[in-house]
Amino acid sequence: MINLDKYLKQDQEAFSGINIVPFTDVVLVLLIIFMIAAPGIARAGMDVSLPGSKTAGQSQAHKLHVTLSSKGQLYLEKELITGADLKIALQTKVQQNPASSVVLNADAAVAHGKVIEVLDVIRASGVRQIYVGTVRK
Repeated sequence: MINLDKYLKQDQEAFSGINIVPFTDVVLVLLIIFMIAAPGIARAGMDVSLPGSKTAGQSQAHKLHVTLSSKGQLYLEKELITGADLKIALQTKVQQNPASSVVLNADAAVAHGKVIEVLDVIRASGVRQIYVGTVRK
């Protein structure tokens, strides 16, 4: 049997700890991947093809997203909702935070008249900052 004591100096001890540096690196890489993929995952359930715009600016963090799908379905954030319920829900949000803003993401195939109807519902609920979602061409 080999005696390791003669190989260690008096002030050294055997190290049996776990090196967490590689673990931390892996966790940070996974965090970055999820941060990049999260916006796509959040809208994965909705079939919406936004129209393009050459002057589209960067999206800012707005409070509420209203989505109008190509089939005419309305979503508040990710939940399916009717026009009447949308007005009530937005009125509640505006009462809680008067500076609430809404981004309307309407599919490019939706009739212009339907988009105007939804804009009227949003405006009637008391929201004053309304943005239209587009993608850069």
